[in-house]
Amino acid sequence: MSAYKFPVIDVIEGVEITEDILDYLAREIVLAHGSPTMIKHECRRLIADVKNVKLNVVKDYIEQEILPSIDRPQARIGNFGEILAAIFLVESEGFWFPIYKLRYREKKDWSMRLTDLCLVKKVGVTKPLFCFGEVKTKSVSCNVKLGVEGHDSLAKDNALEDPEVLRFLCTQLYEMGKLDEAFFLSEIRLDLTPYDTRHDLFLIHNKEDWREEILEKLANHGLNKNLIDFSVKVILISQLKNVIDKAYARAWLAAEVMINE
Repeated sequence: MSAYKFPVIDVIEGVEITEDILDYLAREIVLAHGSPTMIKHECRRLIADVKNVKLNVVKDYIEQEILPSIDRPQARIGNFGEILAAIFLVESEGFWFPIYKLRYREKKDWSMRLTDLCLVKKVGVTKPLFCFGEVKTKSVSCNVKLGVEGHDSLAKDNALEDPEVLRFLCTQLYEMGKLDEAFFLSEIRLDLTPYDTRHDLFLIHNKEDWREEILEKLANHGLNKNLIDFSVKVILISQLKNVIDKAYARAWLAAEVMINE
């Protein structure tokens, strides 16, 4: 890709999505959307009560109670993008995220009304590094303003001055009794511990529809000076919609494995 006034990192381009990768994504989808303890308990309880052994209890439960409805594709696509971006930051850069915030959405078909990404890196840095991020996922066609829209959403996010997402994370961690993590985030939230921040824009796009104009328009757009260490991370996946659909379709199989563990 061409040089821009912001770093552009090609995360994935042209990687073959194997069955093993789909299985991995399916498991991450389940973990992101629901509590494994709750899923295990409720599915085992339902299975014990089933009169018709042909009834696929786990599949029905996962699709009806845990995941966004199949007729809400935008919620599924958006959540998939957030999950994939978080996987990259954890697996490739050693970040840590305190909780699966998608588990706490008010309705299962809704997205979270908080910063898309809030992850922390504590190892290998002089100060804790917080990554606040926006994720834009386009599984079909092309919107050449996608980068601009992502940048503007991140620039308007309250994480710039008053990270509401940190208050949310602290509240949940205290309620869960995870006090070490809660104390750590409280020190950050109350400005009692110095920390660094960076801002990532993830563009997850169908490879066949990607156009360099997306980045060109962003380069010609006035970048918000408050977006510290701003970068764009591009993930291009061939037949992205098909990959997303397949990953969600086998989520119940991942849940079935979890239940039997």
